[in-house]
Amino acid sequence: ARAGRPASAYILIWNFKDPIHPEYVLQAPFEVFAFQYNPANPEIVAGGCYNGQVVLWDTTHEHERIARMKAASNKQDAQDASDEATIPIVKYKYVTAPEFSHHSVVLDLQWLPGVEITSRGKLSKAAEGPRECSFIATTAGDGKVNFWDIRVDRLMKKGRKAEDSLDLVWKPTHSVHLISLIGMDLGGMRMCFHVRALDTHHEFFVGSADGELVCSELVKPDGEENPDYMRYALQAHVGPIVALERSPFFDDIILTVGDWSFQVWREGQHTPLFSSGYAADMYTCGCWSPTRPAVIYLADHAGNLEIWDMLDRSHEPSIKVTLASTPFMSMSFTGGGAASAGQAAVAANAAGAGANAAAAQQAAHAAQFLALGDSAGVLRIVELPRNLRRPVPNEKKLMGVFLEREGERVADVGGRKGAREAANKAAEEARKKAAEDAAAADQARQDAAAKDQGHPAPSKSAAAAAQKAAAAASLELDEKAEAEYYKLEHKFKLQLGLIEADDKDKS
Repeated sequence: ARAGRPASAYILIWNFKDPIHPEYVLQAPFEVFAFQYNPANPEIVAGGCYNGQVVLWDTTHEHERIARMKAASNKQDAQDASDEATIPIVKYKYVTAPEFSHHSVVLDLQWLPGVEITSRGKLSKAAEGPRECSFIATTAGDGKVNFWDIRVDRLMKKGRKAEDSLDLVWKPTHSVHLISLIGMDLGGMRMCFHVRALDTHHEFFVGSADGELVCSELVKPDGEENPDYMRYALQAHVGPIVALERSPFFDDIILTVGDWSFQVWREGQHTPLFSSGYAADMYTCGCWSPTRPAVIYLADHAGNLEIWDMLDRSHEPSIKVTLASTPFMSMSFTGGGAASAGQAAVAANAAGAGANAAAAQQAAHAAQFLALGDSAGVLRIVELPRNLRRPVPNEKKLMGVFLEREGERVADVGGRKGAREAANKAAEEARKKAAEDAAAADQARQDAAAKDQGHPAPSKSAAAAAQKAAAAASLELDEKAEAEYYKLEHKFKLQLGLIEADDKDKS
């Protein structure tokens, strides 16, 4: 805020035709930390702000105005055309009420296609068909996951003008409160829903700022006023979870990225199937490839892009390239493949599995771009080569075999855990006994040597008295050395004229 008045923030919308000037900008009341296009209607955009509010933009009727502004700017000279005043600004349509919003910055926002959520926490299929997407989920550091209905116009009373829509009280229809492992509010960073089966799969995952992976229930249990939605919580990473994403090819496989490593989990299991080694720099974001089941993309704090092909090698990235000197903060696919899990879910629900597979096959042969945003506000668009967008023959099957093999390894290690603990305990006891036997044998040798020389073996009290006498002698030597030091110091100060001969050195 400046002079007590809130300062506007903006989201820049770019077009490949003009990499210098944005196509248009979305105006927000505060800085936006998370935003997503509606997968069923790209004219609708939702964003989460720094102060915890959620903002909604509708560009349906803005394209004609934008086209007129650009046509007018084309008639001006080149200098005027480059002026920022010619860039269209789209104001937000709705914003949530502060008292019903999050109490800290909104760090993740996701659309929930094909479902409706009531105020009682009940979930049902969307009334207007599989292509409807009217609900969003948001999470923040206040421990809450809020669910919002974007059909705010339903709240408008008869006779209210459309321009008064900003005065509506937009509040969440449902809220889930999560607690961390230490009993405090969960600092939510990322969310992961089963968007392809939300109407039947009511569990979702949240990654926290403390590295916890929490599995929670979305639907409120019957007959409970203050239910505990959390199913279980796992300590996945030692730092914040910066990426949490379900595999687009395996519904029960989840990727988590945090600190200096990434992990692959199977839903319902409390041990990761795969854990990478620690990297040289902290990871800042990551995601699955939308067209290759075995490929994972990661970016780190040093500006590096890592590409892991789990079928090629699993101990190090297959490709690592430095693209920036500043940390990457976000990455997203565009072009080939589904732009998001929500779009993939909408396509699958509307066209069926066969048509969706055909669309994925076609997308694998189309151009594929990866957008990377860094901490300096620079956006980079990387076009991926053919070998990174086209799957190898039977890649999904081979990746499934890899995951099954890792699952068997984890189960085998877990099954032998008790035996290993027992063996370690027995080995520790054996070491202690061997040390005691060696000490007893050494004492026996000393006693025998003393007896052969005609001297009785020293008793414990005599040994203690000898130790005490040695300590007293050592203390006396230290006191004498300290007294000699003070004499030399006094003589040195007299020579330098720092003190008089009759003065006493107080040091």
